[in-house]
Amino acid sequence: MGKNTIKYFLCIFSLVALPCYAQEKNMAVNESCAAQEGATFSGDKDKSTIQLSMDAITKAQAIQCEDLPVGQSRIVSLDADKSPTSLAAGYRITHASKNDYEVEVNINFIDKNGNHTPAVSDEFRQHANYCYQRADQALLGPNGEHLHIKMIQDGDPGPLPPAHNIKQAPDDSRGDEENFNLRTFSCPIFLHESLHMLGLVDEYHEGAIGIVPDKTGVQPFLYTKSSPDKDHTAFDCRSIGDPDSVMVDQAKAWGKSFGINSETTVQVTCECRSPTCHFTKIIPGIESCPNGSEGVSANQFLAGYSAGMVMGLKPIDDKHALITSNPTHFSGESLLKPAHFNSIVHPGCTVNIPYYSCASNAYRSSTAHGGTGCVETPSYCNSKTANWTKGLSN
Repeated sequence: MGKNTIKYFLCIFSLVALPCYAQEKNMAVNESCAAQEGATFSGDKDKSTIQLSMDAITKAQAIQCEDLPVGQSRIVSLDADKSPTSLAAGYRITHASKNDYEVEVNINFIDKNGNHTPAVSDEFRQHANYCYQRADQALLGPNGEHLHIKMIQDGDPGPLPPAHNIKQAPDDSRGDEENFNLRTFSCPIFLHESLHMLGLVDEYHEGAIGIVPDKTGVQPFLYTKSSPDKDHTAFDCRSIGDPDSVMVDQAKAWGKSFGINSETTVQVTCECRSPTCHFTKIIPGIESCPNGSEGVSANQFLAGYSAGMVMGLKPIDDKHALITSNPTHFSGESLLKPAHFNSIVHPGCTVNIPYYSCASNAYRSSTAHGGTGCVETPSYCNSKTANWTKGLSN
């Protein structure tokens, strides 16, 4: 057990039983134990609850809190069973300048047949880079910090973080962090799924996975557009975040940050006019019909709908494509809640205690819903204010 780990556990334990020592005073991110006095619990139930939810906090020792100096990098590599958020996380983080942090993910893009195909990989990378650049100015921390998400480039000398294998998903499937469908994955969705790679959990009410009780026992349902039994959906133990959280409703979060304007959201149908014109892949960011084609129709869409669209060119068939464009204006609202930012940038630190505690139930289902049961967590995890996503314990 390292020196920083010992400091970490002393501070954790002080929240429950010991007077607070400023043993982490040299670690700015932790703001010393004194700053954590707000994370206390009242009543016998909450005292026992913090003990029962210590599993998530205990897992944080594998990370070791570190106040990363400017110019330094570290690798975060956690399997799901050792992650304090219950999700695997793998990335390289660099403290680039005083308020700037670069997070790099190592992604292997795989086609529908499980092969590494250059054409598919290039299309994925182009889409990913476009979405990360588009989100960049809104990836802000609670104190003016700025997070930049990038992909590891070919030829990177390392050390490299663990690779995330992302498979090309069928067009009619529900994607996730391991199965991306570029024809349906807008930038808000792409960002949401990318944040799972950094350890952030879902915060919405699950509606498409669960069980259907019947006379013979139970039958699972999976990835349905309309759940056959809303009373038995999976992950009912989950703590729910703010309605505008990117881990609840990515389109709403994106619209709040970028002020999607319905009057300027246009979708144009392009039609080939040249025999050499063919539409074969998505081209993110393009705003006009390519050479050899021309626009034959245009439509406008409501803001809530347009926020979920894939911006750029999307093939309809070999000779037709849709181009969706929407000039955005950053509103100043971060796409990340304070706890999201701190969990990514300062893993293993005491500032993350509320988030770790509440995230521990994100993928657990009660026995009545076909699961193994919920882990008891502090009462604030079920608060309607969702202050745990802000790093608060009230």
